[in-house]
Amino acid sequence: MTTFVVFAFLGLGTGVAYAALAFGVVAVYKGSGVLNFAHGAIALLAAYVYTDLSGSGSGQAGLSPYLALLVTMVGAAILGVLFHFVVMKRLRSAPILAKVVATLGLLSLLQGIVVLHWGSVYTTTVPSLFPRNSVSIGGGAHIGADSLWGLGLAVLLTAGLWALYSRTRFGLATRAAAENEKGAALLGYSPNFIASMNWALGCALAALAGAIIAPVAGLDSGSLPLMILPAFAAALLGRFRSFLIAAIVALGIGIAQSELVAHWGTQPGVTVAVPLLVVILAMIVSGRLIPQRGTLSEGRPPKTPDGRMKVIPVVVAVGLGVALLVFGSSTYQSAMVTTVGFAGLALSVVVLTGYVGQISLAQMTFAGLSGLFLSKLAGDVGVPFPISILVASLLAVPAGILVGLPAMRVRGINLAVVTLGLGYSVSAVVFANPAWTGGGFSPGAAPVPSPTLAGYSFDGLMHTVRFGLFALAVLMIVVVIVSNLRRSSTGRKMLAVRSNERAAAAAGINVTGIKLQAFALSSFIAGLGGALLSTAINQASFDQFTALSSIALITIAYIAGIASIAGAIVAGLAASGGVIYILLSNIPGFETYYIPISGALLMLTVVAQPDGAAPLMQAQLRAVTARLNQKRKAYRQLDQSAEVSAAKPIDELTEQAGGPRDIPAIVRSQRS
Repeated sequence: MTTFVVFAFLGLGTGVAYAALAFGVVAVYKGSGVLNFAHGAIALLAAYVYTDLSGSGSGQAGLSPYLALLVTMVGAAILGVLFHFVVMKRLRSAPILAKVVATLGLLSLLQGIVVLHWGSVYTTTVPSLFPRNSVSIGGGAHIGADSLWGLGLAVLLTAGLWALYSRTRFGLATRAAAENEKGAALLGYSPNFIASMNWALGCALAALAGAIIAPVAGLDSGSLPLMILPAFAAALLGRFRSFLIAAIVALGIGIAQSELVAHWGTQPGVTVAVPLLVVILAMIVSGRLIPQRGTLSEGRPPKTPDGRMKVIPVVVAVGLGVALLVFGSSTYQSAMVTTVGFAGLALSVVVLTGYVGQISLAQMTFAGLSGLFLSKLAGDVGVPFPISILVASLLAVPAGILVGLPAMRVRGINLAVVTLGLGYSVSAVVFANPAWTGGGFSPGAAPVPSPTLAGYSFDGLMHTVRFGLFALAVLMIVVVIVSNLRRSSTGRKMLAVRSNERAAAAAGINVTGIKLQAFALSSFIAGLGGALLSTAINQASFDQFTALSSIALITIAYIAGIASIAGAIVAGLAASGGVIYILLSNIPGFETYYIPISGALLMLTVVAQPDGAAPLMQAQLRAVTARLNQKRKAYRQLDQSAEVSAAKPIDELTEQAGGPRDIPAIVRSQRS
């Protein structure tokens, strides 16, 4: 019993950080209706800034922890206000997808800034906000005084925020704007001002959470942004209204994780996944837990082209791909294979998010599962190539349907939270467990045997051209499938579901069936992409199939055009390791700035060009072609007019000219 109490108090520190993050998430949603997926990244940046301000090492300011915390929280509040006015204010009437993607762009930008300035891991001592002395609890056991101080802070925050939102004019205005923005504006409250103040408060609380968690968990740019998942769980069970319930759930998750470390610490990922899965299950059973917000209007989703494939552009694109594989250097041959794999992954996003409007942040999880299945099938079972790739991709379909089942009860940002949580759980429990992966050339990888077909080696490393041509052929088959899907009756039903699920159901469309079909096809295509990427390097490297990788995939797919087949191809070209990426990597510092640039471009795309880069380029190309056709038509009319004049009888021309010698001059003057 004493051990249980000790580990429960040890989990309070993490639980308080979760509670502060959950409070910030609730504040932002109350004020603006945005579920901020970048909240963990704000805590990450704040933790690094707080460490530099309060630390006494070389290059650190050496301020007192409390002054450093105050400066950090003020800076985070200013960041929240700027993000609202620069980005979110312009998206007030945008669909949910655009708002979610904008926060994902902020996540990538902030994470990239941290990696640029401090590196992926910052190994330094982080000063604690609370005293670190031990307190005896009897029986020879001791607990840290910081746990008790953290618990007291959680109580104060809960009481203060409850009073702020239930007993002040600001809280009344926030609740009014959440219920009906137009009504709040008629009462004299500015929805923009209310939203900006809540963004400031929410980001300041995120900074507080970063300063609390950094001394406990350390400074890691890869794990701290995902600390938002337990905070989401706490906010969801509090229904984005109750700070008390959110605090209790957050503290409970922190304690549960600490207890699991004591009893299940040898099982990778269990301490992270189990509490999260329990809360997600409760969310699915309870249905929609994020309350609807009364907005002024909701804009249209990204435009979806008709899917017709024009022969000349397709032939040119395939020809360029083949030429690059056959005549390019080994670097560009490998880049072409990577482009094909990520284009397939982007096509899976087009089907699920672009056509049906389901926000999934688990696409790279399907790809990783396919790579794991491929390793087992080709290595342990001996299934020959390319049947092993097909079967591994098909085995990813049940996982896609399983992830799609929550979409029957939850949608929109609810589904985004569920899929991100499930993807993170699979990464932590399966991909990080050597008992599942079997090990490979490096930790966190599963070996994939070198493929052969009819006596010919298709090894992606030794015979890149052969495998690249095979992968390109597979991609073209998938492109044809997605193109035909868009033009089919099923594709039209998908677009109807994306537009309005209730209207689609009233029109006789089986909404549940359409969603499950989309998840099944999307997971199969993602599985193909993952299997191709794994075969290309003879191992399934699970470092590229993490939850953050799914966010990166959504980022590049949205920038390129999330509802367009051409956008998926552009996303493959621009993905990390793709052809455009390798081409631009010759610019000094490009690889270093790739992640923050992607985040900034994503926010710019959401605001200025929500349809993506590929549809914009296609529209510009059509405009140029139309202008050229107009000029060609005008010149043709002039030529026809000149020919009519030149066809006059010779006698008439001779008479006009006064002699045969002047006939050419008359003809030239007529043509001019």
